[in-house]
Amino acid sequence: MTTTVVSPTGNAFEVWQANLEAKLAPKYTPKVMGVYGHCVDHVRRFGAIREVIVKIIPELAAVPEAKFQAAQWLHNADRVPEYKSYIEEIAFAWARDNRERYSEMPEQKFMKLARREGFKTFCLTTCLADSPWLQEDREDIANTVADHSKFMDEPGDSPLLTLIRICDKVDRMGPLGIMSSAAFQGANKMAYDEHKPFGCESTEEGRMITMYEDIFRIMEWFGMLPSDEARKAVDINFFAHFVLNARTLGKEIAARTGVENKIEEDIKKALGKHYAEVNEALRGYCLRSAIECSNFE
Repeated sequence: MTTTVVSPTGNAFEVWQANLEAKLAPKYTPKVMGVYGHCVDHVRRFGAIREVIVKIIPELAAVPEAKFQAAQWLHNADRVPEYKSYIEEIAFAWARDNRERYSEMPEQKFMKLARREGFKTFCLTTCLADSPWLQEDREDIANTVADHSKFMDEPGDSPLLTLIRICDKVDRMGPLGIMSSAAFQGANKMAYDEHKPFGCESTEEGRMITMYEDIFRIMEWFGMLPSDEARKAVDINFFAHFVLNARTLGKEIAARTGVENKIEEDIKKALGKHYAEVNEALRGYCLRSAIECSNFE
């Protein structure tokens, strides 16, 4: 039976969303989460980024803002320790009940699927069960939250998932996002591998062993955005400056370790076909900076 609900802009949605934010905001803090990087400031910035994106990609404006806000606030819930433990319990139970069904799937891929199902089930049963959303909308929100951190966008992605994933990446490629990532990854990682300072073994979260690798994890997201239109939401001048800072880092690592500076190889690998585009933006940035600096007495 379909439940009749008020419009997504009606009071029932506003009250539910306000309650969700009031519940999650105190948990999205370094004190509760144990580390900075996925906290309430990151979540709140999605709203302003969304406004930029829907102007560039008008079809994404069709996603109801209230629905976007639900996914926005839930997308990092699995970082909260008490929720993470519960999600893991759900995931292990799902894995136990479904291993035979996925018997041909490699173990690592299967467990990733189990965690995804655990997060989705958590959202549906714990967070969205009392919401005024129709079941199909609850499913879309929960699927978006569970899939937002997957490696690549896919043709079948819902508009909500596409919008959330763009917001997440665009924020991570800005000054505040890079600072957040450094705080998060720097809690338990060396700056670089003193035995092999250059070259990225992995940019996958959970497999990176240095802060150096995280730089290229952020850098490669530029090309991983789903379209040229989505890339317009990135502040290309700052992003070019970020690449310039990486080159400066490479020079210092080489000078301090005596190892040949090979950071340009890592930059080319991370930027791929966008290498020339970002370099052109960097040349423009440097030229404007030189003109601005010449105005100082």
